[in-house]
Formats: sequence, C-alpha cells, structure tokens
Amino acid sequence: MADNTAITLTIYEDEDLTVVRETKIGILRKIPFGVVRRLSSLLALDYAADDPMEILPVILRSWNDVCHILDGVFQGMTDDDWDRVDTSEVLRAILVIAKEAMKSIKKIPVKDSDAKN
Repeated sequence: MADNTAITLTIYEDEDLTVVRETKIGILRKIPFGVVRRLSSLLALDYAADDPMEILPVILRSWNDVCHILDGVFQGMTDDDWDRVDTSEVLRAILVIAKEAMKSIKKIPVKDSDAKN
C-alpha cells in the first residue's frame, strides 16, 4: 500500500533540541483503515493535507489521538520521547502518512473492470 515509505523522528536529549538521543525510523508498509479514518476525521484531509499551518492547531487540540496514530508507525515511543521531538518532524510525519494514505485510496479500483487490470 505505502510502498515501504520510511519516516524518521529525531528524539533529543535536551529541551533545546540540540543533543540527539536517538532516531526512530517508522516504515509504512500498509496503512490500516483505522489510521486513515482517524487522520481524515482529525485533519479534514480533503483541504488541509498540504498545509502544515492548517493542521498544527488540530494536532495540538488532538495530541493524544495523533500520538496514538503515530505510535502505530513509531513503535515504543514514550510521552517523554514525544516531548523531545521537533514539531516540524511530527508535522512532516503526519503529512507523509496522510499523503500515503490518500495515494493508497486512489489506487483502489472502483469498477469491476478496474479490478481485472
């Protein structure tokens, strides 16, 4: 589905985000429908998926839901890990997941003749 797209998050040791503790790599092999459904409802993907400034307020209001979604990609993240990730990397990861989900959905055949090709 997602063609093994890799997404990285850098977890920093300090609050200034200067000393790297570790880098987590998430691989999107398939995107569960639950992820697509939750992202769609949280982010209104039809208009916001290309504009990080449009989704930032939604992410901040729905942080627990967003972390739950991202935990499916980045296994083993803790609350402390999330507190020490650069905001731009979180936004980028969410946008990549959203775009990959939309690409996957567009590939689904809608007619019997499409499914046979």
